[in-house]
Amino acid sequence: MRSTFEGVGEIRPLAVLASIVGLGTFAVAQPLLDLLGRNPEFFVARRFPAPDIWLLAAGLLLVPLVVACLVLALRAVHRPLGAAAHLLVLAVFGTLAVATILVNAGFGSWPTVLFCVVAAGVAVGLVYLYARFVPVRTGMSYLGLAPFVVAGWFAFATPTSDVLFAARADVPEAVDVGNPVPVVMVVYDEFPLASMVRPDGSLDTEHFPSFGRLAADGVWYRNAVGVHQQTEEAVPSLLTGRVVPEGSIPTTAHHPFTIFSLLSGDYDVEAVENVTELCPPYICGNVSRPVAPAQERWGSVLGDLAVVYGHLVTPDAISESLPPIDQGWGGFVDQDAGEFDIIDRFLTQVTNDRRRDLDRFLESIEGIQHPASFRYAHFLYPHHPWDLTEDGRIHGAPRPPGRDNVGWGDDAFLVAQGWQRHLIQAHWADTMLGRVLDQLQSQGLYDEAMIVVAADHGITIRPGTEHQRVVTDGTTGTISFVPLFVKYPRGFDAAPAPGTIDDLRAETVDVVPTIGDVLDVSIPWNTDGVSLLDEQRRAERTASVMHGSNGDVEISLDIAPLLEVATEQDRWFPGGDPYLLAPPGWEGLLGVRVPEGVDQAGVDVTLAQREDLAAHQPGAEPIPSYLSGTVTVSDGATGTEILAVTADGVVVAVTRSYEPEGNSARWEAMVPPELVDGGAEFEVWLVRGSASRPSFVR
Repeated sequence: MRSTFEGVGEIRPLAVLASIVGLGTFAVAQPLLDLLGRNPEFFVARRFPAPDIWLLAAGLLLVPLVVACLVLALRAVHRPLGAAAHLLVLAVFGTLAVATILVNAGFGSWPTVLFCVVAAGVAVGLVYLYARFVPVRTGMSYLGLAPFVVAGWFAFATPTSDVLFAARADVPEAVDVGNPVPVVMVVYDEFPLASMVRPDGSLDTEHFPSFGRLAADGVWYRNAVGVHQQTEEAVPSLLTGRVVPEGSIPTTAHHPFTIFSLLSGDYDVEAVENVTELCPPYICGNVSRPVAPAQERWGSVLGDLAVVYGHLVTPDAISESLPPIDQGWGGFVDQDAGEFDIIDRFLTQVTNDRRRDLDRFLESIEGIQHPASFRYAHFLYPHHPWDLTEDGRIHGAPRPPGRDNVGWGDDAFLVAQGWQRHLIQAHWADTMLGRVLDQLQSQGLYDEAMIVVAADHGITIRPGTEHQRVVTDGTTGTISFVPLFVKYPRGFDAAPAPGTIDDLRAETVDVVPTIGDVLDVSIPWNTDGVSLLDEQRRAERTASVMHGSNGDVEISLDIAPLLEVATEQDRWFPGGDPYLLAPPGWEGLLGVRVPEGVDQAGVDVTLAQREDLAAHQPGAEPIPSYLSGTVTVSDGATGTEILAVTADGVVVAVTRSYEPEGNSARWEAMVPPELVDGGAEFEVWLVRGSASRPSFVR
């Protein structure tokens, strides 16, 4: 054994240095720089400046050099001990280098013991050959060139090189704009297109006048569908033009390349978000791309790199216990899957009054000073809870009686009462849009601006539905088809004529490419969508896919599922009027003047909001346009009792009882707010007889 290793201590210092630096580069620096070089998003998401990237790369490459210098220093003090340290360091670096090769080759699934034995065994064998044979030592000396090769490759031949050598405005996520015009983008939440469509496919401009106004001045993409059923994936897809991975989190760290980053170099950008965090503060705060303090940014980056390296060199059994690195571009050490709870964020927004987002957005539009401005809002309307009237006042309706946990029960009329509240709140969404358009008009920006209005996904409100938000072959008409309207800037010759209804398939991932087309911007990342102006490529689509929790669902190119829902909606709400809802067969009572009613023994009908109605002042909030109470009959309630609500003696709502218990059952109804504001006198009657020959008792 002595003859094998006795020459190690005599190896020239330069050769010692070369062997340690070379093998250490392949063990530590090369795997990390390879990964980081191919994923500049790691730096972009963290706003890590180019000088820091250079420093990080240099630091990784210097780690083996520092270790080599320590070995040489030990050799100078005690040569035999230094020689042993030399071989030990080579064995450690060799083990790490072999481990990365095994992981990359797909052998990470090996049992941990086998993985470690193979990695260490190969490394020890290499060290033995190095110590035993001079030609091997000579060969290892040439590895001293590795840091220069790896550094050159990282700096000049990887996507990260675009970040290292770019000026501020040329960073991949920020580009020059050839046709700067104001862009205003509104994204609604849980808004099926069917809510505003008549059975013949036309737009219900009577109840959605603001959407009608936008359609008349722009293009209505009637055959538009979403690509995800969940907000946390659907909104990032809208803002990136990509079909994002399932389970991704809607934050900047997970989606560094968005319309916000695209325009950040030339544009004044502001956004109103609520449950997402996709516009970085350094962009939407209108600050010139600041970075975090050095200690903070370096601490988080080095911590994340340690996690990444652990995944690169350990078998699956160990790496699975480490924080995951496939859910974003940073925050691996501090991430907690429970920290981003979109449901909790939504409930917080509801508690804090979602209407405030409209005021924030109008203020941001008011702050537009020049054409190169982008304004974005994600409104949590008409998403349930459905608690607002058309003019945005709280009406006090609780959870609809037809709801069954996250789905709907089998009672069609009770489900239709939920549909009614949804439609009323959808009309509020139209009112919101009207205020946005009026604000743009008052500032002289309406004609010059590109205005995009879309929704992330819809909702199913149908009897027997297990989950109102899960897309299936039977729910594409309610969940997949979404509003998509674009008003192009005045003078943009490539735009279709105002008032065009475009029935080629459009997808929500087409929005970003369309904005890029209008602004004359080349998007520096691959998109799954195409420009809405590229009719040829859109015509080549054979079908669309919506990604859902129960799997992918294919959406055919025709709008038949949409029209089917619109037809069903019209049966419950003739002409799209939500206040015309009535139990089937009893629609004829609406508008009837009740003659003299009869107070009948054994019958008692209560109205819980009677005092609120008497005290209400016109325009006040809350407004008691949601009415409820009980009906009691001496011979036992059945839950099929028909009730009529009159305003000044005229029937304005017809409803049906539910949840019978003994002699009593509950009832509820929605009445037009203008009647409440007008001080109408409301009464509630139990309807006896038939629809053709009713009698009214109480």
